[in-house]
Amino acid sequence: MQLCIDIGNTTIKYALFSKRKLTHKSVSDTFDEAVLLKLVLAYQPDTAMVSSVRPIPKSWLRVLEKATKTTVLTHKTSLPIRLDYRTPETLGRDRIAVAVAGFSKYPQQNTLIINAGTCITFDIINDKGVYKGGAISPGIEMRYKAMNKLTAKLPYVTNRTPVRITGKSTEESMNAGVLNHLCYEIEGAIQFYSSHFNQLNVILTGGDSSFLAKRLKNSIFAAPNLVLTGLNEILIYNA
Repeated sequence: MQLCIDIGNTTIKYALFSKRKLTHKSVSDTFDEAVLLKLVLAYQPDTAMVSSVRPIPKSWLRVLEKATKTTVLTHKTSLPIRLDYRTPETLGRDRIAVAVAGFSKYPQQNTLIINAGTCITFDIINDKGVYKGGAISPGIEMRYKAMNKLTAKLPYVTNRTPVRITGKSTEESMNAGVLNHLCYEIEGAIQFYSSHFNQLNVILTGGDSSFLAKRLKNSIFAAPNLVLTGLNEILIYNA
């Protein structure tokens, strides 16, 4: 059994796999050593793979390393894909994981992975298994916070109800700007990448993926656990 841990900017996601079958998933808001210890004692995984976009407390990591053979994903980890990236040491580990998962789902095909979390990332893996880079854009929450923090009068909007076309109040206008125009941005990105990569598959993942999938016109495969799936594929590749 393999344990995969995705440490994002806001949450920590845990998943247990039996080969390629997801058998358990849980989420934590903090580096809780008790939660981690309970998990590894209950499932006794043979191996573990950790992806993190922020520093990992040494005490938390020691709990994991005492329990099982643990790998912390870096750009130097052996991968089933090749990274064509000028600064691989700065490449987000979650971006590496989704690229691996995308290539695993669509081998020998061009694939765009859109990860809608704290930031929205666009990552391309080509039909040769080469990661070609991508783009990073502010996520939904970040856009609302930026408008509130960086202006004198715009409010922090919590009632995020999409409007059809134009807003008739300041809050509605902000919702139109964030929610509607984000969809336009994503659809434009899909169109742009499709013009450069033939027969492009598109995968949408991340915390806001279910919200966005209902509003995007393009044909998109929604995969909420893509980072975890990619980490598991890396474990299997290194077995």
